[in-house]
Amino acid sequence: MTSEVFRVIHTADWHLGKILHDQDRHDEHARFLSFLLKTIKERHIHALIIAGDIFDSTTPPPIALRLYYEFMAEVYHTTKCAIVVTSGNHDSPAHLEAPKEVLKALNIHVIGTVPQDIHDALIFLPSREDPQLAIAALPFLRDKDLRTSYFGESQDEIRANIQNGIRKRYHDIGEAANQNRSNHTAVIATGHLTVLGACKSESERDNIHIGGLGTVNTDVFPELFSYVALGHLHRPQKVGGQEHLRYSGSPIPLSFSESSDKKEMRLLEFSKGKLINNESIDIPPVRQLFQLKTTYDDLEATLNNFQPEPSEFTHWVELIIKADDSLGSFHEMIEKMTIDKPYKVIKTLIESTSDSQGMRIAESQTSHASGDLLGNPQEVFMQRLDQAGIIDADERENLATAFTELYDLVLNDRLATFKDRT
Repeated sequence: MTSEVFRVIHTADWHLGKILHDQDRHDEHARFLSFLLKTIKERHIHALIIAGDIFDSTTPPPIALRLYYEFMAEVYHTTKCAIVVTSGNHDSPAHLEAPKEVLKALNIHVIGTVPQDIHDALIFLPSREDPQLAIAALPFLRDKDLRTSYFGESQDEIRANIQNGIRKRYHDIGEAANQNRSNHTAVIATGHLTVLGACKSESERDNIHIGGLGTVNTDVFPELFSYVALGHLHRPQKVGGQEHLRYSGSPIPLSFSESSDKKEMRLLEFSKGKLINNESIDIPPVRQLFQLKTTYDDLEATLNNFQPEPSEFTHWVELIIKADDSLGSFHEMIEKMTIDKPYKVIKTLIESTSDSQGMRIAESQTSHASGDLLGNPQEVFMQRLDQAGIIDADERENLATAFTELYDLVLNDRLATFKDRT
């Protein structure tokens, strides 16, 4: 029987291919993956868990795919670390699972959809014959995984069926894990969902289930689980005051609402079937995001007085200006004021002094010519909301939920048509 400490890193929500207001994040992601690889080597990590949203869209750009596969290959060639990948609501399960059998030969285990036999979602490490760890690798659970829809269902009935379906999935896989483990085997579960009491940020488009009906209590997770590796929410946090229920958070800030967040991943250590260490590993910031609020009269002074520490990567700023709506665009003025600054204003919001106008996106921020957006319909939709001046978080969340669900229906219909033809 293996007796050494078994070390695991929990991370999630990479969102490779992410574009923030027409700005590419590739270099930031590449720097994070270099840090992750270095950590795996230095800490002698046995397993890496990525709990969903590896990509930012179901059709990631080639540069994001290349970064993903090059990282996987480098881990295989330079370490003995196993990798467990589960899909999130932004990922295409079919796309993730397409190379599944090839990746398995590289000690990379991919669970994009819930398998028909729940035992197939159990991953035993370092081996099935002598496991120190059993990973109950559940991906993002879609409606079809949880319930059968009926015409005329009330919202309360839908909510109850979804939540009961999630609870059943976790208890079923918990029972399966318990049947196949020994006393020296710890059990981890993965999840990509919203747990009641957790704190969201602006960048999560809560398209998990209609209207947030899939939000669950902590009691959906059986006590058998030594740790639950969660994804979907981008702020690192424990849930319900329980140290073993954790969102690792995203490795880079994905929206300006995360500008003050400290990014981390979790280091877990197991021995003799128990979790003996659960600590954070801080991820070095590559580029910082800032939010600045000012008035039209104080604009120049605000920009001159803002002096963040220079860094290798130019800082990005979201500027909110309270001004008369009739003044129009401040694009050229802002460019001249910031030309020699160690930061770049990539988004400007005009908060009108007229009660009827509310907030609008400045004209200079609505031109998105990047070809990368052609493969990212969700991002196009979010930028269309920007152009329409829709910035209320709840309204954006509801519209994004509806769009993503409609988009999923279209994709699933196309996939079914393709399968019928072939």
